[in-house]
Amino acid sequence: MPSISRERVPGRVATIQPRDLAEQQEWQVLTGAIRRLEQTATALQQQVLSLQQQTNQPQWTVVQESTDYEFPAAFIRVELDASGAARVATLPLSDTLQGQLVNVAKSDSVILNSVTIAPQGTDALFIATGYDIITTEWGSVVLIAVPGGWSIFARSV
Repeated sequence: MPSISRERVPGRVATIQPRDLAEQQEWQVLTGAIRRLEQTATALQQQVLSLQQQTNQPQWTVVQESTDYEFPAAFIRVELDASGAARVATLPLSDTLQGQLVNVAKSDSVILNSVTIAPQGTDALFIATGYDIITTEWGSVVLIAVPGGWSIFARSV
Protein backbone atom coordinates (compact mmCIF):
# COMPACT_ATOMS: atom_id res chain seq x y z
CA MET A 1 0.00 0.00 0.00
CA PRO A 2 1.54 3.33 -1.02
CA SER A 3 1.93 6.06 1.53
CA ILE A 4 2.37 9.80 1.30
CA SER A 5 4.89 11.63 3.39
CA ARG A 6 4.76 15.25 4.37
CA GLU A 7 6.55 17.39 6.84
CA ARG A 8 4.29 18.49 9.74
CA VAL A 9 6.95 19.90 11.99
CA PRO A 10 10.29 21.06 10.61
CA GLY A 11 12.65 18.17 10.80
CA ARG A 12 9.93 15.55 11.36
CA VAL A 13 8.07 13.70 8.63
CA ALA A 14 4.64 12.19 9.22
CA THR A 15 3.26 9.45 7.04
CA ILE A 16 -0.40 9.56 6.07
CA GLN A 17 -1.98 6.33 4.93
CA PRO A 18 -4.41 6.48 1.99
CA ARG A 19 -7.35 5.95 4.35
CA ASP A 20 -6.37 9.08 6.28
CA LEU A 21 -5.96 11.03 3.07
CA ALA A 22 -9.38 9.90 1.85
CA GLU A 23 -10.95 10.99 5.11
CA GLN A 24 -9.16 14.32 4.91
CA GLN A 25 -10.36 14.85 1.34
CA GLU A 26 -13.90 13.93 2.36
CA TRP A 27 -13.72 16.43 5.23
CA GLN A 28 -12.52 19.13 2.83
CA VAL A 29 -15.38 18.37 0.44
CA LEU A 30 -17.93 18.52 3.27
CA THR A 31 -16.60 21.77 4.72
CA GLY A 32 -16.66 23.28 1.24
CA ALA A 33 -20.28 22.19 0.82
CA ILE A 34 -21.16 23.71 4.20
CA ARG A 35 -19.53 27.01 3.19
CA ARG A 36 -21.50 27.03 -0.08
CA LEU A 37 -24.76 26.33 1.81
CA GLU A 38 -24.06 29.17 4.23
CA GLN A 39 -23.39 31.50 1.30
CA THR A 40 -26.62 30.39 -0.40
CA ALA A 41 -28.61 30.93 2.81
CA THR A 42 -27.18 34.43 3.17
CA ALA A 43 -28.01 35.23 -0.47
CA LEU A 44 -31.59 33.94 -0.01
CA GLN A 45 -32.05 36.05 3.12
CA GLN A 46 -30.93 39.11 1.20
CA GLN A 47 -33.36 38.29 -1.64
CA VAL A 48 -36.26 37.88 0.79
CA LEU A 49 -35.47 41.23 2.44
CA SER A 50 -35.24 42.87 -0.96
CA LEU A 51 -38.61 41.44 -2.04
CA GLN A 52 -40.25 42.53 1.20
CA GLN A 53 -38.97 46.06 0.66
CA GLN A 54 -40.12 46.06 -2.98
CA THR A 55 -43.65 44.85 -2.26
CA ASN A 56 -44.01 47.01 0.86
CA GLN A 57 -47.32 45.29 1.65
CA PRO A 58 -49.46 47.16 4.15
CA GLN A 59 -50.72 45.74 7.42
CA TRP A 60 -54.37 44.75 7.88
CA THR A 61 -56.75 47.66 7.89
CA VAL A 62 -59.44 46.86 10.47
CA VAL A 63 -62.98 48.01 9.70
CA GLN A 64 -65.78 47.56 12.24
CA GLU A 65 -69.29 47.64 10.80
CA SER A 66 -72.81 46.88 11.96
CA THR A 67 -74.21 46.84 8.41
CA ASP A 68 -73.54 44.81 5.27
CA TYR A 69 -70.09 45.58 3.92
CA GLU A 70 -68.52 45.60 0.46
CA PHE A 71 -64.73 45.33 0.47
CA PRO A 72 -62.94 48.16 -1.37
CA ALA A 73 -59.61 46.32 -1.64
CA ALA A 74 -57.52 43.56 -0.14
CA PHE A 75 -55.50 43.52 3.10
CA ILE A 76 -58.61 44.36 5.04
CA ARG A 77 -60.01 42.72 8.13
CA VAL A 78 -63.70 43.39 8.49
CA GLU A 79 -65.35 42.78 11.85
CA LEU A 80 -69.10 42.65 11.32
CA ASP A 81 -71.58 43.01 14.18
CA ALA A 82 -74.59 40.84 13.41
CA SER A 83 -76.33 41.33 16.76
CA GLY A 84 -79.22 43.22 15.12
CA ALA A 85 -79.50 41.21 11.89
CA ALA A 86 -77.63 38.82 9.64
CA ARG A 87 -74.88 40.53 7.62
CA VAL A 88 -73.22 40.03 4.21
CA ALA A 89 -69.55 40.73 3.46
CA THR A 90 -69.15 41.20 -0.30
CA LEU A 91 -65.62 40.49 -1.51
CA PRO A 92 -63.83 42.67 -4.08
CA LEU A 93 -63.25 41.30 -7.59
CA SER A 94 -60.35 38.85 -7.43
CA ASP A 95 -58.90 39.51 -10.92
CA THR A 96 -56.80 42.50 -9.89
CA LEU A 97 -55.91 41.15 -6.43
CA GLN A 98 -54.30 37.78 -7.19
CA GLY A 99 -52.52 36.48 -4.08
CA GLN A 100 -53.98 39.18 -1.84
CA LEU A 101 -55.77 38.38 1.43
CA VAL A 102 -58.99 39.54 3.06
CA ASN A 103 -60.29 38.59 6.50
CA VAL A 104 -63.93 38.52 7.61
CA ALA A 105 -64.82 38.17 11.31
CA LYS A 106 -68.05 38.16 13.29
CA SER A 107 -67.73 40.41 16.35
CA ASP A 108 -70.96 39.62 18.24
CA SER A 109 -72.19 36.61 20.22
CA VAL A 110 -75.68 36.27 18.67
CA ILE A 111 -75.65 32.79 17.12
CA LEU A 112 -78.98 33.23 15.28
CA ASN A 113 -77.57 36.02 13.11
CA SER A 114 -74.71 35.01 10.86
CA VAL A 115 -72.19 36.74 8.63
CA THR A 116 -72.23 35.44 5.07
CA ILE A 117 -69.31 35.92 2.68
CA ALA A 118 -70.39 36.67 -0.90
CA PRO A 119 -68.33 36.95 -4.09
CA GLN A 120 -68.77 39.84 -6.49
CA GLY A 121 -69.64 39.62 -10.19
CA THR A 122 -68.56 36.35 -11.81
CA ASP A 123 -66.12 35.43 -9.02
CA ALA A 124 -66.59 32.08 -7.32
CA LEU A 125 -65.95 30.97 -3.74
CA PHE A 126 -63.69 27.91 -3.81
CA ILE A 127 -64.50 26.81 -0.28
CA ALA A 128 -66.38 23.95 1.35
CA THR A 129 -70.11 24.28 1.86
CA GLY A 130 -70.87 26.23 5.00
CA TYR A 131 -67.41 27.82 5.23
CA ASP A 132 -68.85 31.02 3.80
CA ILE A 133 -71.07 31.48 6.88
CA ILE A 134 -69.72 32.63 10.25
CA THR A 135 -71.98 32.07 13.27
CA THR A 136 -69.63 32.18 16.28
CA GLU A 137 -68.34 35.25 18.09
CA TRP A 138 -64.94 36.18 16.65
CA GLY A 139 -65.25 33.39 14.12
CA SER A 140 -63.06 34.37 11.20
CA VAL A 141 -62.32 33.41 7.59
CA VAL A 142 -59.21 34.54 5.69
CA LEU A 143 -59.54 34.30 1.93
CA ILE A 144 -56.94 34.59 -0.82
CA ALA A 145 -57.66 35.88 -4.32
CA VAL A 146 -57.06 33.17 -6.92
CA PRO A 147 -57.85 33.03 -10.66
CA GLY A 148 -61.63 33.17 -10.99
CA GLY A 149 -62.49 33.90 -7.37
CA TRP A 150 -61.54 33.38 -3.75
CA SER A 151 -60.17 30.38 -1.90
CA ILE A 152 -60.02 29.75 1.84
CA PHE A 153 -56.62 30.53 3.34
CA ALA A 154 -57.49 30.02 7.01
CA ARG A 155 -60.59 29.56 9.12
CA SER A 156 -61.18 29.97 12.83
CA VAL A 157 -64.51 29.13 14.44
